[in-house]
Amino acid sequence: MSNHAPEKSSMENLVDSYLHELIQMPDDYLLEGIDRKKTASFGIGMLQRARAEAGRRRLIIAKAGVKSVTEQASMSSRVVISISEAQAYIRKASNSSLFTLAARELDEMSDNDIMRLYQQIRELEAIAHKGSKS
Repeated sequence: MSNHAPEKSSMENLVDSYLHELIQMPDDYLLEGIDRKKTASFGIGMLQRARAEAGRRRLIIAKAGVKSVTEQASMSSRVVISISEAQAYIRKASNSSLFTLAARELDEMSDNDIMRLYQQIRELEAIAHKGSKS
């Protein structure tokens, strides 16, 4: 059995020969009559604008994703629980590798602080859960 490659079309041969000729050509010959600094500056500026635009688009997408997850988490996790249940949940979460909680005595925190911390942990779990699915 032979490994015979299909023959190239005449257009492919023409493009290949021009590409080969361009690769072999010295830079000085290609850039003759062109202001190198101006061309380099234009290229760098174009690259910087493209990077900034890509970063801006990624940020918009990330913000939309976080907003969506946060809204879903706050809607779904607004379950009425007691302070003692919230404290137990926070104690359990403090042993998880997902969270780093500052050393604090839950018994000394106000009920509002406990509920706020509980809600934040639930929202972070929802974000982490969604992120692990992606």
